[in-house]
Amino acid sequence: MKKHDFLKYLRFAFYILTIGIMWYIPVKKIIAIEVPGVQPLTVDFNIQGYDPYDPGRGHYLALQIEPLKLKEENLDNRYSQQYYILLKRGKNGLAEVAGVQKKRPEKGYYIQGVISSGYDIKKEKNYLEVRKFPWKRFYINEDLAKAAEEILQKQNGKNCRLRVKLYEHGGSAVEDLLVNGKSIRELAKESLKGKRY
Repeated sequence: MKKHDFLKYLRFAFYILTIGIMWYIPVKKIIAIEVPGVQPLTVDFNIQGYDPYDPGRGHYLALQIEPLKLKEENLDNRYSQQYYILLKRGKNGLAEVAGVQKKRPEKGYYIQGVISSGYDIKKEKNYLEVRKFPWKRFYINEDLAKAAEEILQKQNGKNCRLRVKLYEHGGSAVEDLLVNGKSIRELAKESLKGKRY
């Protein structure tokens, strides 16, 4: 075999190896989400409202998730910092805080979130809550987005929930946006029946 041919085969093998490495990580992540080893925990988060002036309107709905109250008091008074928030499924499927850690948990269902403090005037007591969540957008078909926005405006954040799948080791995926227990996609399709879009 000539040296030129050997270099040609070596380049081709290197090319195939590079393509394989480039595809390995995304394919591994997709398989982990689509075929999880441990079933994901499905929880709901109440929605406070949404931002009707978002410049990306039409491609996604911008959401504000209602803060989760904490019972923890021993967080070294260092608020507005990133923590690992362990979650569990509570009443009516709503997410509840099961614990807070500074270090990444080895197992369990958790997200990264920012904890803020506040003061309850009626109870005359300080409180802690999780304010920042990893999900700020709900992506939807552009043809359905306007109808979905109108539905959310009429609801004004009442009986609206974001359904999220939580995977062990901190992964998550938005499953649906529910209004009065029904999918916003289905409600938007129903409102557009008979209309051209």
